[in-house]
Amino acid sequence: MFSLSVICIELVTPLGVHVGFGGADDVEVVKRIVQKVEELGFDGVFVSEGLGDQPLDPFGLLSLASTFTERIALGVVDYSLTLRHPIVTAKSVSSLQRLSDGRVVLGVDFSQSESKGSPTYSGVMGALESECLELVKKAWREETLHYQGKFFKVEGMKVSSQLPENMNPHVWVEGRTPLAVLAAVHHASGLVPKNISPEETESLAAHVKNTLKQESRRTAFVFGVRLPLILAASEHRAQVLAAYYSKKLGESLESFKSHSLVGDAAKITERLTSYFESGVNYALLSTTHFENLEAQLEALAALSRDVVPSL
Repeated sequence: MFSLSVICIELVTPLGVHVGFGGADDVEVVKRIVQKVEELGFDGVFVSEGLGDQPLDPFGLLSLASTFTERIALGVVDYSLTLRHPIVTAKSVSSLQRLSDGRVVLGVDFSQSESKGSPTYSGVMGALESECLELVKKAWREETLHYQGKFFKVEGMKVSSQLPENMNPHVWVEGRTPLAVLAAVHHASGLVPKNISPEETESLAAHVKNTLKQESRRTAFVFGVRLPLILAASEHRAQVLAAYYSKKLGESLESFKSHSLVGDAAKITERLTSYFESGVNYALLSTTHFENLEAQLEALAALSRDVVPSL
């Protein structure tokens, strides 16, 4: 599809979708969404941790989704490592990895270390997030844990979250700061910032490429973006929807459009192409702003039918 000079991975398609379930805890609703995502040919379905937005824990929801799908990746985004002990996270993810036959992607949110509070606060939170991620990965490798860090000390704990070497879950860091890039290069399989413009993406891609080279990282690495999707039959209709949703989200229309995919199929294709050409090799498109299930499914069907073939 594109020549990727920064990194390279093998995917069915470089498009995943971040969907909303509208607070649903209905098995048939979950089944309908995830099966449609797989039927449309996307690489994966992703759900937000959404502590206040949905009644189902993301790992429980994705465990259910795994029973209705065979191929697609099952991902969590906006996951806060600092809300739970890392061993609890390791156990939850390893359980889902086994149940889904190795299809898990864990998107960890590094936003606490990005522009919140003082520089000291950000530095401490960044160090804590990095140590949580390091301990989670260690728990997937070792049957009995021995770990001494700045924030955690574990001596001889048997956690039974060990996974075979070829079954380690993919971990993506969600962030764009130098600290997030380093954490991704050292402890993860990708960096996937959200709400970022093509111009910002190009600059970040160069930084990622340099960091991978400096750290002698040779294994496959995802450099992606997560973007809101507003795809409509006409450019006018897309602009009307963008104005409505940006206002609902408390953001100016100009700001919203700078980091979103807004337009008809031709415009979305052009915009997506600009991201891929800037160094991206994975696009995670979000339809969570839509107010109902039918609108989400209609947009995803149009994306698969009218945009993907043109890429």
